[in-house]
Amino acid sequence: MALTLLQAAQASSSTLRQGIVEHIVETSPMLARLPFEEAPSLRYEVALQKSLPQSGFRALNANYQATNSTYDRATIHLKPLGGEVRIDRLLADVPDVNNQQLYATELRARLRSASLAYKRAFIKGNSANPAEFDGLQTWFDQGVLTEVVDFAAAGATIISQPASTVIAKMHEAIQRCHTIPDLILANRTIIGQLSALALAGAANIAFAQYFEMSKMDIGNINGQSRMVSVGSMFGIPVIAMDTDETGAEVLPFTEASPDGSNNACASIYFVCLGDSYVHGIQQSAQGPRVFEYVTEAGHKAIAVDWAAAVAVEHPRAVVRMRGIKAA
Repeated sequence: MALTLLQAAQASSSTLRQGIVEHIVETSPMLARLPFEEAPSLRYEVALQKSLPQSGFRALNANYQATNSTYDRATIHLKPLGGEVRIDRLLADVPDVNNQQLYATELRARLRSASLAYKRAFIKGNSANPAEFDGLQTWFDQGVLTEVVDFAAAGATIISQPASTVIAKMHEAIQRCHTIPDLILANRTIIGQLSALALAGAANIAFAQYFEMSKMDIGNINGQSRMVSVGSMFGIPVIAMDTDETGAEVLPFTEASPDGSNNACASIYFVCLGDSYVHGIQQSAQGPRVFEYVTEAGHKAIAVDWAAAVAVEHPRAVVRMRGIKAA
């Protein structure tokens, strides 16, 4: 069964592993919610069903017609992700509190950077780069995922549209999912537009009943509450993907509009999570590893190492809404 990183860490007796996971998931509520499957072989097989076998009624003494399902099959290769901190081994042995704190701070920074890199690849990763796995955007570009809702042919801002139109489009995207999506992923500007529409006056009172800014508890290793600010559409968390490890937006306004007239649009992703829908893959059920070694140059190194990828198990596990502009 797929477990979130926090759930797996809670089952571990290692305080180091628990601390690693705390720093990984603090960068995004999406990462805190995403379940992971273990793939020790560094590869994972998926088969998305394209069509069902034919079933039907038959006359007495007649035979059923034998037909088979058709599938899109793929092998997903996990990719190493991480970084390392190096310090001269003589300095590492000096009982200097400042050195030790700097070392710990740098390690935490590597963990946060690795989680931001995974968050980017979750959406934009492309295995055409040997160092990356395919993300959701690539699965759509390859035609494996096909459920797309066009918000506006030439692109439009959410705030410029009637509340009834936005409700209808959001509802259409949710209905196209195989089950009620667990997360809606967008950039912070789009979430701001949704919030502005809800506050735009008496004409949008109905929209305000469906969208609001709220809090989501992503928890921590000790089971205590840790609240983060998210949107909520039809009761589904709307999470800002924000920036990656380089500071670039994960969901920028650089996509082509549905009619191809401009390149100033962004998408929203409606995602169903779970073993049969969308989940992460990692080499070890315990998640990212941290290990120490001494380099040939005489440096003591601590490395963060996480072999991971993302899998989509159903063709309607994700719906993409495209054609949304910033202004």
